Amino acid sequence: MMYEAYRVRNEDLYKGIFYGISEEFNKDKKDLVNLIVKEVSSPNGIRADELQELLFSRVEGSHVFLSHSFDDRDEALCVKEYIETNQPWCKVFIDSLCWQSVYDAQEVLEEQYGMDGITKNLYPMLCVALAQMIQACRSFVFLETKNSVSTIRSLDEWKIRGGRSDYDQYTQSSWIYYELQIAQLLLKQKKGRMRASQESIVESFGISFNYSVRDVLKGMQLVSLDSLLNKLRN
Repeated sequence: MMYEAYRVRNEDLYKGIFYGISEEFNKDKKDLVNLIVKEVSSPNGIRADELQELLFSRVEGSHVFLSHSFDDRDEALCVKEYIETNQPWCKVFIDSLCWQSVYDAQEVLEEQYGMDGITKNLYPMLCVALAQMIQACRSFVFLETKNSVSTIRSLDEWKIRGGRSDYDQYTQSSWIYYELQIAQLLLKQKKGRMRASQESIVESFGISFNYSVRDVLKGMQLVSLDSLLNKLRN
């Protein structure tokens, strides 16, 4: 059960890329893509519970759920390597293993099997699986970078965006927004202040959506990687 959430920033990260863990990630993603394609293209049709379990099984045994931007995959791998090297017992799950695999599988299914519109079936299953994964991990860690979160600072821009104070923070990623909201709800549930909430994932058709995440981020402690390691030890 998830009961703590933190933010880390990329200035804490190593500059080099850990090729070993990158190769492992790519292999895991390729294997998962093949499994998704096989499951979805089965003549028996798609069983949502089986596909969700296929995705959820990837996080089993993980202690940390790491949320990041598509453009920060290498940085996320650095965080994973840093934590697992210094805390060998602590397994880190990178969220893009799931949603990138679903994206890639979607392309294969549309190109090779002519399954246009498969997105409307795959994305709800991915949403359920991601929520289960976040809940299953002890810690939620968000990699806060210029790719994942933008800050509105000019007054004119703030007025255009409908901000509530002298600045606002937002993300253009519906998946980051979704994961942050799930983490926030689980933290509130842990504190006994769960309230009814509904969030929807809006697919973008060339339109830029800005999801305000300022209040969510304010509720997550910003820590360095070394400080995060100390907290994970407890």
